[in-house]
Amino acid sequence: MFGSMPSSKKFRSLPLIVVFLLILQLVATTLLLPRSATAQTQTINPYGVNTFLEKEVENWKKEKTFQLISEAGIGWVKQEFSWDEIEFRKGYFYDDKFQKSSWEKFDQIVNLAVKYNINIVARLDRTPLWANPQSGDPMHPPANFQDYADFIKAFVTHYKGKINYIQVWNEPNLGYEWTGTPDAKKYVEMLKLAYQAAKSADPNIKVMNAPLAMTVEKGPTNLSELDFFSQMYQAGAKPYFDVIAANGYGLEFPPEDAPDPQKLNFRRVELLHDIAVKNGDSTKQVWFNEYGWNASPADFPADKLIWRRVTEQQQADYTVRGYKYARDNWSWSGVIFMWYFRQVGDITPDRSDYYFQMVTTDFKTKPVYDALKKDALAFINQKGLPTPVPFTPVTQPVTTTAAVATTQANTTAAVTTTKAVATTAAIAAPTQTSSSSSGSGDNSSALNLIIVGIVVLLVGGGGAAFYFIQQRNRQ
Repeated sequence: MFGSMPSSKKFRSLPLIVVFLLILQLVATTLLLPRSATAQTQTINPYGVNTFLEKEVENWKKEKTFQLISEAGIGWVKQEFSWDEIEFRKGYFYDDKFQKSSWEKFDQIVNLAVKYNINIVARLDRTPLWANPQSGDPMHPPANFQDYADFIKAFVTHYKGKINYIQVWNEPNLGYEWTGTPDAKKYVEMLKLAYQAAKSADPNIKVMNAPLAMTVEKGPTNLSELDFFSQMYQAGAKPYFDVIAANGYGLEFPPEDAPDPQKLNFRRVELLHDIAVKNGDSTKQVWFNEYGWNASPADFPADKLIWRRVTEQQQADYTVRGYKYARDNWSWSGVIFMWYFRQVGDITPDRSDYYFQMVTTDFKTKPVYDALKKDALAFINQKGLPTPVPFTPVTQPVTTTAAVATTQANTTAAVTTTKAVATTAAIAAPTQTSSSSSGSGDNSSALNLIIVGIVVLLVGGGGAAFYFIQQRNRQ
């Protein structure tokens, strides 16, 4: 019954077998591909916020911050990891004062980010005293750039697999964040060493250049970011960063306001991108380190309005419109980080930067938070991106009898938050539960595997039966 076929019949059957195998492979590949896999490859969650969690003392506040970030559909945080709080002397990562690892405080922040499926871009700056004893200013770069590079390597090694993006320094086109005078060539020397050190620790790490402050000044203390960025390319910076970091404040202008070299506005970033294109760097994405509009009160002193001002409603409206403008017009735009999410109380109401906050120190949301949350949740659901991780809202713990009254008030507020979270969780289904810091994944993988198995059995069994029946009829 299963005797050998004539050679000619074997060759006539070969095309049928090949077609059958190709169809089987196509079906299996299609079903194994996670839902929205194409979208996840080409689309990332573009919503990010700047946080100051290294200053937060109480653990419940750190977690509540991440809960509100996750609940809003925000996928990224930009968090500073201060070199002077981690490496107390060369190669020494221990806090003698508190008798614990100097990584511990930052590990807690990173682990919370993983728990809530939030990606981190690590801002790495602030020179410890031992690395620049002559200056003594943590805002200035180290005397020996190799010391900074060695710290970068230790940092990337420590957080390998949990932090995949780092930012090398901050705003070196401002004198007070460099040595008093901007120097693009010197910054590129430091960037090169940092890049090489980071890649030696993790070849997959993504390195961002220092974002440059928006300014029209021409020196000597501060230098236009357009001039400084051009000088970076002239100094050979192109191979030593993977993502272009920029700032995007709107000041008093709407997000659609046209760019001009003599004007500071949101679309000024187009001029920065033009410089990259001119230098053959068109394939790199531009990520916004700081983005937003300031909503200082109408009676705020004019001499303190560094970022000008808009109303709270304009702040909310312009913010959402800016994200939409970037999506619709800039294929090169990546993550946009709001300045800022929440501060810990060290920025007082008599300062203009107090009025960037999306969430107050006592965790009350501002109109800009509510507007961005609505926009972000709609976007990630439309694109099939990971949705907020479900959680039980944290509240201030009761520690003393005197604190009971305050705690009761916070608990009442938490009840409202719980209801809102429950509603959001229902809207956001299906929920992404992966804790991977990459922000990708799909809960349907197991179901897909089952479906593939069934299809393979049906198609394979049917094909085999058809094959043997055909051969039997030919004999």
